[in-house]
Amino acid sequence: MFTEECDALCFPLEDPLAHGLEHFWLIGSSSPPGLRRQAETTHIAANMSEALVLLSTAGHGDDVFELCGGEARVSILCIRRKLSSGGNFDLVTECDLNTTLGQQQVWAYIEQYKPLVAIMAPTCKPFGPRARMNRILHYETWLKSYQDAAPHGRFCGKVALHQDRHGRYFLGEQPHPSELYEEDPWPKVSRLPSIVWCVIHQCMTGQLGPNGGLAKKPTGLIANHPLLIKYAKVFVCDNSHDHDTLEGSRATEKAQVWTWTLAKAVSDGVCALVKHVNGTRHLFPTIGTDPYEEPAPLDDSGAGADISAADAWRKCPGCRCRMAKE
Repeated sequence: MFTEECDALCFPLEDPLAHGLEHFWLIGSSSPPGLRRQAETTHIAANMSEALVLLSTAGHGDDVFELCGGEARVSILCIRRKLSSGGNFDLVTECDLNTTLGQQQVWAYIEQYKPLVAIMAPTCKPFGPRARMNRILHYETWLKSYQDAAPHGRFCGKVALHQDRHGRYFLGEQPHPSELYEEDPWPKVSRLPSIVWCVIHQCMTGQLGPNGGLAKKPTGLIANHPLLIKYAKVFVCDNSHDHDTLEGSRATEKAQVWTWTLAKAVSDGVCALVKHVNGTRHLFPTIGTDPYEEPAPLDDSGAGADISAADAWRKCPGCRCRMAKE
């Protein structure tokens, strides 16, 4: 089923920040409520207040975090910090993003620690492909699920806007099509110039239905950097197999959690982005420069012919051309 190109794209990368995420995180918007099995080194906080205290003791570094809705009001928040001193700090907790306090606590984390990547898979039950039919046939049930899902779905949209506006990154997941993207501020997010989309078919990742056959389960991914979806976007059905049905609660329950293959592809996307970001950090001077100063004459190599230590930044092509940080 999988081509050699697909295999080569999905499993080439290793990075401390992303290593092993697929084993403990990355479970998707259809996932059931509650924490999954965690690594023995993971800190599990009772609530966001305790989580913020633990984070304050962890030391500085780059963060990646996941917000996963499940089917209950309580969302799962997973945070990994690649410490500047080496090693990782992993923390998992639960929070209610339908409350003002829950949203304020998560927002305080984002404002203080400025996570590099946010992975968000808010609850999809009232927004997925069958939402319109459920709204007509079982309105009260649909309304209850909408009231449980919409507040933290909109909150994830605010996080996506915040990440993009501050030069950081996000990845969102929903079944395709999803009415979540009609909720404010997701329309604003979709119009950002940095946005990339793709629709994948989970049958190509090995997702199974209730009868043991491959389940197509179209899934939409949205991000503000192409590297975050690079390794997942290859999963497009080649029509070489029949598809199992996902009608009914038993069928849906069978395919709730992302497969290991899909989670690994998302993890590899995070790894590729981290390598890209780290690769650009050395292009910028560590000394103050005057943007209005006339550049020194260049020799044949493109560097200054007589560069003093104070003007060493002129050796950098990015600095000489006044390139943006990103």
